[in-house]
Amino acid sequence: MKIGTILDQIDLAWPHGLQEGYSQPVALLLDEGKETLEAASKAGYRCFTDSDEFRAYVTNEILASATEEVAVR
Repeated sequence: MKIGTILDQIDLAWPHGLQEGYSQPVALLLDEGKETLEAASKAGYRCFTDSDEFRAYVTNEILASATEEVAVR
């Protein structure tokens, strides 16, 4: 494989996490095939294939942890 070869496309991706440096890489894959999901997962992304699941992740994990951080300060 050549460097720079496009293997697949991801609908939305945050390679440094939604909170850069505090959360893992995240990808939203809508109507993508199994190969795309496997490639993104192998690349270290936490993958979501459903927008409702993604929203729940943002609300329950990302926003909740941000609120906890503010409360601790």
